[in-house]
Amino acid sequence: MTRVLMIIDRYHPIWGGAENQLAALSRQLGKHGIQVSILTRRWSTDLLEQEDMDGIPVTRIGRPGSATAWTNLLYVLEFSGMD
Repeated sequence: MTRVLMIIDRYHPIWGGAENQLAALSRQLGKHGIQVSILTRRWSTDLLEQEDMDGIPVTRIGRPGSATAWTNLLYVLEFSGMD
């Protein structure tokens, strides 16, 4: 099975163009048997760290109100050759 990890700075319940595109793309990929997971930043304590949204697992990392873990992750991905 093909698996895809989508990484985005913010996701539901924060909505915008990129978030809507990611949701639509994730649903379409799922219809074709591709397993999609979403990794995003945890903006507040009101947001769960792990959540299933429309059959898609969403993981939120970092301390709410702090972008340190998120910034470090993006730094590692950038310099590990993952674009």
